[in-house]
Amino acid sequence: MRFHRSAIICIACSLTTAQATKFGRRLSDNHEQVRLEGVKFEDEQPEQINFAAEDNSYWNRVLQSMSFPTVSPPTEPPTSSPSASPSVAPTTSAPVDTPTTPAPTPAPVLPPPTGTEPTTLAPTPAPTPAPVTPAPTPNPTPAPTPNPTPVPTPSPTPAPTISPVQVVIETVALQGGDEFDDPNSYQSRALAWLEANPNVDSYSNFQLIQRYALRSFYESTNGDSWFQNTNWDDPATEECTWRFLTCFGNQVVVINMEIDSAREIGNNLSGVFPPEISIMNWIKRIQIPYNSKLENEAIQDPNGLDWLGDLTQLTFLSIRENGF
Repeated sequence: MRFHRSAIICIACSLTTAQATKFGRRLSDNHEQVRLEGVKFEDEQPEQINFAAEDNSYWNRVLQSMSFPTVSPPTEPPTSSPSASPSVAPTTSAPVDTPTTPAPTPAPVLPPPTGTEPTTLAPTPAPTPAPVTPAPTPNPTPAPTPNPTPVPTPSPTPAPTISPVQVVIETVALQGGDEFDDPNSYQSRALAWLEANPNVDSYSNFQLIQRYALRSFYESTNGDSWFQNTNWDDPATEECTWRFLTCFGNQVVVINMEIDSAREIGNNLSGVFPPEISIMNWIKRIQIPYNSKLENEAIQDPNGLDWLGDLTQLTFLSIRENGF
């Protein structure tokens, strides 16, 4: 480090040689780290310093009031020996003391520990980051698939439950029971009337069949329009009490609808003469004359009156003055 000579002279221009030497030593003591002991002047020539006696006290006070910063020692020892500070040659008037620079104290060297092997630190492994659990990905909620509306399968129509009366009647029905499929047929109306009879459970099968045949005759010839139909529409009465019928025992053997033969008056039958009369194959006599409203009426049997041939016990038949 190099200082200009004028800087030293400016500071100590009024000091004696001894005071300048002391000042230089003080600078060296307080600024050891700035290497004051290696200061050299520009011209490397000593110069006599004249100090005025009257200024000594002033500069003494200045120097005493000045403070110098303390620099911390370096962490590493100096690599080279300090150079001796230049000494000022004594003048003729007063000797000049050369400032003495203290030798630097070397850093203490610690001996290695005995009996103990140097400890080798194990390498610290890098911390393993904790596994990051990914946030669960929500499963997309599938849109509800509408269930197809099943086409309703019509339940099979159960076979109609037939009454015990119909079971008996179907054994003699001329069409095997098909005639009852039409609820408006005269056969269906005759069966319904018979089933509504309060005494039906007391009738024998023979009575059920005979009453069915007679009621079919009533329905097919519009019995409600007859001139006389006593007891024919009363289900609680016995058939042998009906007007125009004659019985032998419990069998109806005669049907006579002639009201006045002298005046040729019949009973106002209309419609058709039903073949169900042939069910009563025990009948012996049939008289139904003078019923002009039966004229030109269609006979249910396509063969006309051929069914009369089934009346094997028939001995008398009167159907004059009718429409057939």
